[in-house]
Amino acid sequence: MLTQSGIEIIPGGGNAPALQDIAVGLGRMPRFAGQTRGWWSVLHHSFVVELFLRMSMGGGGSGPFYRPIRLAALLHDAHEAVTGDVPTTWKTADLKERQRALDVRIGERYGVDLLAAHSLISQADRAALLAEGQLVGPPGFAALEGAPGAGGIYAVEYVQAKYPDPLDTIDPNGRAVRDFLTLVRELQDA
Repeated sequence: MLTQSGIEIIPGGGNAPALQDIAVGLGRMPRFAGQTRGWWSVLHHSFVVELFLRMSMGGGGSGPFYRPIRLAALLHDAHEAVTGDVPTTWKTADLKERQRALDVRIGERYGVDLLAAHSLISQADRAALLAEGQLVGPPGFAALEGAPGAGGIYAVEYVQAKYPDPLDTIDPNGRAVRDFLTLVRELQDA
C-alpha cells in the first residue's frame, strides 16, 4: 500500500504512515462500513475516544501522566488508515494480527506504546461505539449492542457539533485533520 506522502506500507515491513497520511486516511474512512445515518468517519471516532478518556481521567487528563494515554487514544485506530475500518464481526484473526503489528510500528514512530495502552483505551472505545451507534449508526444498533452512557453521548455530540461538515474530515486541510495533527504534536511535545 502506498500512502499519499509516498510511504510504502507492507505487511512485515518496517514503515509506518506519516501523521498526515493517518489523519487524511481516518478522515476519509467511514465508520460502521458506511452504514451510518450521515457522514461519520474514523477520525470523528478517534476524537470521541480521546475526549471520553480525557473526561474520565482525574484532573481532566491534563497532567503529564495522561498525555501518552491521550496520544494513544488518538492513534488507537491509526492502523485503519492502512487496513481500512473492518467491522469487528468481519475482522479475521490474521487482520487483527496485522493491525497489532502496525500498531507497534506506528507507536514506535510516534513515541507511544499502543499495545500497552490498549486495556485503558478499550473501555473508552466501547463507550464511543455504543454512543456512536445510537446517535449516528445504523437504525437498530442500540437494540443489538446496548445503551450508551451519558459521557459517550456527550463526547459524540460534542465532536459532531465541532466537525459537522464532511469536508472537515475529508479535505487534507479540513478543520478536523488540522486539529488532529495539532493535538497529536502537542501531546508528543509535552
